[in-house]
Amino acid sequence: MKKFIFALTLILSPCVADAGQLLSYLYARKFCELAAAGVDLNDARKIAIAEATVSSGSSVQVNYNGKKVNADTLQAVIAVSKMCPQYMK
Repeated sequence: MKKFIFALTLILSPCVADAGQLLSYLYARKFCELAAAGVDLNDARKIAIAEATVSSGSSVQVNYNGKKVNADTLQAVIAVSKMCPQYMK
């Protein structure tokens, strides 16, 4: 559970919140692909965010463990935890 919350905080950033909507499975697929290729995890996150964010639409805010988070970001973390849990730090 701690890994999950930590991963969520790593993805949450002003660039994601202000840029539009994060496509969760596209993010997870790109992140897992880059991480498996040996790309630094922070760089893999940045690249995945850049490729999986669309400018149209806005994310819905949800409460998760007492904090407001973007639903699309939460879904992206869940997708990564299913696709490549070994990279959840």
